[in-house]
Amino acid sequence: MAGPLGRAWFPIIDGSFRKFDGGDFSKRLKGKKVVFVGDSLSLNNFQSLLCLLHVAVPSSNTTRNTDNYFTTVIFQEF
Repeated sequence: MAGPLGRAWFPIIDGSFRKFDGGDFSKRLKGKKVVFVGDSLSLNNFQSLLCLLHVAVPSSNTTRNTDNYFTTVIFQEF
């Protein structure tokens, strides 16, 4: 059964996951936003994603803005 974006979920049979490709992820989300809403677990996921993206594009210029409850991080190249 396909999801809302036309993608289907399949169980992993051989027990392996595809390696995360931060460059590909950045290109696919160019001009889009990712929002994490929730508690400390969401914060951990947010921080982990930032680390993975930084490893993929270490020379990228980033802009970080923190307001009362919101943190925005922009990778300038994407």
